[in-house]
Amino acid sequence: MLLDQAGLKAESRVIDVGSGASTLVDDLLERGLNSITMLDLSAASPDVAKKRLAERAERVQWMTGDITRIEFAPGACTH
Repeated sequence: MLLDQAGLKAESRVIDVGSGASTLVDDLLERGLNSITMLDLSAASPDVAKKRLAERAERVQWMTGDITRIEFAPGACTH
């Protein structure tokens, strides 16, 4: 799997652009990542993932916006 080849560690920072209801966040959490940001244009789509993750959703930073227009504050993609 690509995630295995990526060499991700618990301290790796990952942003999933266009995350929607994707299960990538589930895989990242299972690998013990502590800094996960999920970004989607829709505020509604990530709700499916949040519901699926239940209390684990609190370990993820959820953002709504267009990656070509969003401005990240220093440290905004850390959790």
